[in-house]
Amino acid sequence: MHDESWNKLAGIKTGEIIAKEREDMIYLGQYQGDLEINKVKIRLFHGGGNAYAISYKLQKMMEQIPSGDKPHILISGHYHTSLYFFYRLIHAFQAGCFEDQSLFLLRMGINPTIGGWTIKVRIADDKHRTVLSITPTFIPFMKGSKK
Repeated sequence: MHDESWNKLAGIKTGEIIAKEREDMIYLGQYQGDLEINKVKIRLFHGGGNAYAISYKLQKMMEQIPSGDKPHILISGHYHTSLYFFYRLIHAFQAGCFEDQSLFLLRMGINPTIGGWTIKVRIADDKHRTVLSITPTFIPFMKGSKK
């Protein structure tokens, strides 16, 4: 059962419960949360619904972020796809996933991109820790692949 199902059925936020029990996890919010690493602002966002193009929902979300609230990096889940693009001074990622094709995804017409990103960030030594460059690397996982 999806964690959102527990929230709808009984108001249970599974991420919040898990974080209370584990000191190595921090609950950032049900759908969105910000964190900072070396003063680089990263926003994690759980998307919703699919669109005609894999970049569309993320791009529309980025257009709605006020200039004073923009993260350096935006990482979106939910879509089961991988993508990187730079728009409005935001480095945007769709995270990929670790779920193989399911009957639900098949019914929705989604072919999951299984794998994850490593992201190398070069930052300036200024008071804003300006992001000078990002080197994204997607590491795909394929059935039967050797370690």
